[in-house]
Amino acid sequence: MTKAGATGHPTHPPPTGRGARTERLAAALKANLRRRKAQARERAAEADQSRHHIGPAEAHDSARVVIDKGSD
Repeated sequence: MTKAGATGHPTHPPPTGRGARTERLAAALKANLRRRKAQARERAAEADQSRHHIGPAEAHDSARVVIDKGSD
């Protein structure tokens, strides 16, 4: 049960000045690190999945170059 007018935030006032900036930057850095780690995990999982779907390497000639060795 909540008190009338309660917002769920702490009752002390937010920090001001240099301390507030430091806290905001620290929170932003933590959030950024979490996001980058999640992205890295997703990329690793995608790379692992794609590695399982690729078959054995086969020789191919993508340039379609034909060398006629018998016309000398």
